Amino acid sequence: LTHVGAGTLIHPKFVLTTAHTCKDFNQYVARFGEWNMDSTAEIYPVQEIEIMETIKHPQYRPGNLPGNDIGLAVLRENVIYSEHIRPICLPNADDNFEDQKCISSGWGLDVRTGKPPALMKRMELEIISHARCQMLYWLVDSNIKLDFTTMCVKGTKGQYTAKKDGGSPLACERDDGSYVLAGIASWGVITYSQQSEFPTGQMDVTKFVGWINDTINSYDGLQAKTDNRIQFLGRIERMPVLYANPHQESKGR
Repeated sequence: LTHVGAGTLIHPKFVLTTAHTCKDFNQYVARFGEWNMDSTAEIYPVQEIEIMETIKHPQYRPGNLPGNDIGLAVLRENVIYSEHIRPICLPNADDNFEDQKCISSGWGLDVRTGKPPALMKRMELEIISHARCQMLYWLVDSNIKLDFTTMCVKGTKGQYTAKKDGGSPLACERDDGSYVLAGIASWGVITYSQQSEFPTGQMDVTKFVGWINDTINSYDGLQAKTDNRIQFLGRIERMPVLYANPHQESKGR
């Protein structure tokens, strides 16, 4: 199996990911419950489901700093929820996560080695304001303009998202201890030294809640249903494979 990217389970039949990861997935599968890519004997069983099709946001604008970089992978059959495989809640459209420290995870490539880790990484990332992020990039190039759908994050302990982390979830904790999906990893800077200086870009999920729900609700008459008890993170792989995985146990369980 070859790692392609990441995704987040939000419905028994739908995985949220980035539009740039939504290539021709008719020969891909999603794996749920993955933790160790080098092992075929996980402690908890993995579910593997074919991806039937992908749906990109209609206003997706590709490029180095993409806009509306979000999409849905439609599964051929429903995921069976278990103690370690459940969806994460979507945020409200008016939620504000600025300055909050949130959790991401994935199997992105190590910039220094060019290889993915065997075990899923867990990172603490701080969400910074769009205005501050724009200013930091303007200091480098005054022509850089961040799309309004971008949410910028910076590692709190020298951690960062990397190539092949696209679609990885950013889970933020609410006051009641439950988690919601605030962002999904979209783009980043290239070199190791730059990663310590500049924020990386996520897609702000609050900007897409309406599109996500409308798309799921209109797909073959399905009702959008999410389980508020546990958060889940994911990853997309290639072989033909996509992956969606748990990130950590939610306090809202």
